[in-house]
Amino acid sequence: MNETPPTVHALIQLPPFDGSGDAFHPLNLKIYGLTLLERTLRALERAGVSHATLLVGGRETAAAAGKLIKKTAPWKLTFDIAEGKSPDDVLTGLPADGGVLMVAEPVVPDPAIPRQMIESGNSLIHTEDGLLTFAVTPARLRQKDGPAATLFPVKEGTLYYRVHNQKELRLVKKALRRSLVKPTDGWVSRHLNRPISISVSRVLAHTAITPNQFTVFTGLLGVLAAWLLAQGPYWGFMLGALLFHLASVLDGVDGELARLKFKASPFGQWLDTLVDNSSYVLALAGFLTGLFRDGVSGFEKIAGVSALVFTAAALGSMYYYLRRYKKGGSLLNIEYSYQEGKTPLDRLLKFLAPLGKRDLFALIFFAMGLAGQLHFALVFITVLTAILFGLSIEAHRRMGRLG
Repeated sequence: MNETPPTVHALIQLPPFDGSGDAFHPLNLKIYGLTLLERTLRALERAGVSHATLLVGGRETAAAAGKLIKKTAPWKLTFDIAEGKSPDDVLTGLPADGGVLMVAEPVVPDPAIPRQMIESGNSLIHTEDGLLTFAVTPARLRQKDGPAATLFPVKEGTLYYRVHNQKELRLVKKALRRSLVKPTDGWVSRHLNRPISISVSRVLAHTAITPNQFTVFTGLLGVLAAWLLAQGPYWGFMLGALLFHLASVLDGVDGELARLKFKASPFGQWLDTLVDNSSYVLALAGFLTGLFRDGVSGFEKIAGVSALVFTAAALGSMYYYLRRYKKGGSLLNIEYSYQEGKTPLDRLLKFLAPLGKRDLFALIFFAMGLAGQLHFALVFITVLTAILFGLSIEAHRRMGRLG
């Protein structure tokens, strides 16, 4: 087996571009806000490619490609444009110990495909259609009598498409939308929220709106929901719960835009998490304000204060976990012991876990508001956040034992 090379250089062949308006040329064709060429380059960037050479046949193609790269900066990749040169011409000038990824034409790939090819340990590996070929060194790519190349199997359903016509364009758009559904999505998110949020994302992808801007927008919806909840029964609670649920439905849009347009970032992940959980706290505070203004029993006062205390304690503990163990900006990165356990209690916690996710919680909250029974949510919130606080403490202890 060969080691992963220290650097990987991509060679991408571009068809001639004469500015005539060929709708499917990689420099013209836009798929959810990005040209086909940019989608290829962004995927290679995510896969670990450090430099890309665009092989072009004429000055007009070179100028158009250079303009696109400049317009879509910043890049982690570095670029050069080889006008009128063959792949062999470029290969002779590459570092002898660097890997080479040949791209026969711009494609829409899952970044995992080129990354897995690079990390496969094979000296020469290619996809069945020959669009992607990776070699551990330029010499191995040019070698004619070496060991046979390994075939890289692209699994059915994987995002990997060339685009030459309307049929292929429809297929790749459908595949991109399908890729936005996450394995961690609960039933409500997958079947109710995602169809709506993806419909919004596919429209916004053609605009200049960024994922972080939309995160702030959903945060403002959360503030408005909290204000409505603070107005008290019945319409304040019902409309506030409705808006809280709407913010939950739209909560997926920022992440979908980030994945569609390769704009995901650690800052964006943290911003999303902070805005989401600030919305929880504000909604709870607004709800308690509305209840207290309307008059509450002693039990409801105790439940309300307990809900607020446990919510703050659980969120504080979970944020500290992410920072302490450098787990990124998503609360989904917290590792709980019950996730791998097999005891009856572990199975019960796995069954109840979806109740702690925003999609199902917001739907239940809205249903209670619609039924005029939102005060029952206090007990639900108190029990839920108390359990979350306890689990987060156990997660800290577990990570401490693991070192």
